[in-house]
Amino acid sequence: MGFAAVARADGCGCLGVDVERVVSDERAARLGGRVFGEAEREMSAGLSSAEWFALAFSAKESAYKALFPLHRRFLGFADIVLVDRSQASGYDFMGYLQFEVESVAGDAAPYRTLRGYYGLTGSRGRQGADTPRVWTLVFGAHPSARCEQDWSRLGAVESGW
Repeated sequence: MGFAAVARADGCGCLGVDVERVVSDERAARLGGRVFGEAEREMSAGLSSAEWFALAFSAKESAYKALFPLHRRFLGFADIVLVDRSQASGYDFMGYLQFEVESVAGDAAPYRTLRGYYGLTGSRGRQGADTPRVWTLVFGAHPSARCEQDWSRLGAVESGW
């Protein structure tokens, strides 16, 4: 599965993408506490524990990839807090994400709030895909830009698989 993201430079100050395989429930249970906190776990409704683990891991990896070129410091899973996960209207396994990152400074400081999209493919997502995977795209809007969630773009992403 290939994945690419493009954004206008005048609207997006940072951008990160990631794709992860959905791991076993056992592995998700063993590693989940390292990736997300209890409040984040409450956002897992409608997903198996393995899907939620893959989504949280991938989302935080995307956020790290978006911020590192500006921040130039390590960010751990606890530094990137998922504060919202909303399902896209009309899509069972796609949606919107929002994060808060308090520990960033310097050029990355304006990007303490990040937004993004996610999707599941494979047995729970797109029909015909073999291996269940999660993709995430995370971005930080320029402080002067006005960004809103645009679910119509999710359809363009899905139809391009």
